[in-house]
Order: sequence, then structure tokens, then C-alpha cells
Amino acid sequence: MSTKKKTYKKTKKENDDDRDGIHVLLIVTGSVAAIKWWHVRRDIIECVQSLVSETTRREGALVRVHAVATDAAKRFIGAGLVEEGHPEQFLHKYYPDGCSMEEIDGIFDKLVANAYGSRSLLGSYYNDTSEWQSWRNRGDAVTHIDLRNKADICVIAPCSANTLAKVANGMCDNLATSIIRAWDFSKPLLIAPAMNTHMWQNPITKKHIDAIKKNHGKQPFGDGVYFLNPIEKTLACGDSGVGAMCEPKTIAKKVKEVLKKYFETGRARKK
Repeated sequence: MSTKKKTYKKTKKENDDDRDGIHVLLIVTGSVAAIKWWHVRRDIIECVQSLVSETTRREGALVRVHAVATDAAKRFIGAGLVEEGHPEQFLHKYYPDGCSMEEIDGIFDKLVANAYGSRSLLGSYYNDTSEWQSWRNRGDAVTHIDLRNKADICVIAPCSANTLAKVANGMCDNLATSIIRAWDFSKPLLIAPAMNTHMWQNPITKKHIDAIKKNHGKQPFGDGVYFLNPIEKTLACGDSGVGAMCEPKTIAKKVKEVLKKYFETGRARKK
């Protein structure tokens, strides 16, 4: 007796959602600055929303931010959500009695599990488990390719020294770096490094940045890769100097600026 495997097919509304609005892929890596990821997400949505009416004629189209976190980022993400409180009452729903230190690492995974199989109006969440979670047979979606195809821009904020080195050398050992290795550089990539001052000043860091810039060069909309250099302040480790991720609002404004150029000179030509 044969059993027919169930396959998931998108509804017309879900296909419309994929086409509507602007899709921003936000990759969060293992820097302490990952505690600000929710602010980066929120500010991008608020800042870029005004572009939607200029780039799509569909009523109600939105900015959607799809967040991908590396394993090293998850503790900082959890700490940031506990510190700030989650605007969508997520923490209260899953941790009604409060969140212990032992549970912080798993907060983002809860977000992923909560979003899996459903669609948030403002985006979705992915971890390394997401890469092959829905894959069953040849022809099924591959997550890092699916996210690449969906996104209008990719933003790595914060980008740790480790992830910067991986990107410069073409490594793809997790979902985040697999997306970048497979990235279509006819679409913009924005990188906001964040690391200790001495790591930022290490000569190898400049070599990594130069390698990434050289490999992906100019595109019709401008540079293939945009860097938002870190700023000077007292860092989480106590050192003072350049190395902190630039402010979320600065990142959001740059995303809007780059997307505007992209839609005017890149994407518009494809449609």
C-alpha cells in the first residue's frame, strides 16, 4: 500500500506576499552588538516603508525583514530581548515567569519555531536548523537560495570579525555564510562590522574588507558591497576606541539610500 507524501504549496496570498513590498534580509552574527538587532529591524522597517509606495503599486504592501542568526549571535539576541522586552509580547507568551540565564540562548530559536509554518506580516526568523528543515525531496526549496531570491538587499548587522573573515575567504559553514556565498551581487549587500578596537585595527581586517570590495566591484546601482564602519565609544568589554557597530538608525538610513538607487537603476530594468 503506497502512501502519498504531503507537499506544502503556497497559497495565492503567500505568493502575493513574496512579490509585494520590499524584502530585507538581516543577518545577525556573533558580536555583542547583536543585542541591538531588534532596534535595527524596527528602524529598517520604519525608515524603508516610505519607499514601498514608490516601488510597488499594491495597496497595503509592507517592508518585510527576514532575520537570520548565527549560533554565536543567539545569546546576545536573547539578552537584548530580555533587556528591552519584546514588543510583540513574545517573552511573556513563552516565559510567563521570566527568562533565566540558561534559557537566553534559546530565545531566538523559539522565535524561529514560532514563525515556522506561518507568516509574520513584518518578516520571518531563521537559524541554522532552518536550512534543511522543510527539505524532503529533490525540487524542494533550499533555504539559503530561497532567501537570496526573495531579498532585495542583504544587511549583515552586526558583522563579527569571524564572519567578516569567512565572507572574505568564501567559507559557507552555516546558513548566513551560505547565503553570502550564493548572493546575487546584482543586488546590494551592506555590512556593518562590530568588534574590539584591536581586532578592527588588525591589518588582516583591512585585507578582508579590501578582498570583499575587490571581488564584487561596481554594479549598475553603485558599489556591490557597502561598508558602514564602526564608531568610537566605550565597548562592552570596557575598552575605548573604534569598534562599536554604528547606530541602528544610521544603518536604516543607509539601507533606504542604497535601495532607492537600486530600484531606480537596477531592479527597475529587470521588471
